[in-house]
Amino acid sequence: MAEGTVENMIEAVIMVVSMTVPMSIAMIGGMTEAMNVVKMIRVMIATTVEIMMTEATDA
Repeated sequence: MAEGTVENMIEAVIMVVSMTVPMSIAMIGGMTEAMNVVKMIRVMIATTVEIMMTEATDA
């Protein structure tokens, strides 16, 4: 019984590591991409706000 639980624990640890390691690597590698995405979102928000403002002034 104890051996089974140890094996399950090891499997769980391996699963967690295999899930988190690529994610952390992707996060580090995707930092620049994330910054670009944030810039894109900011530009999109700014343009939508401008459009809303112009529509509000027109109306």
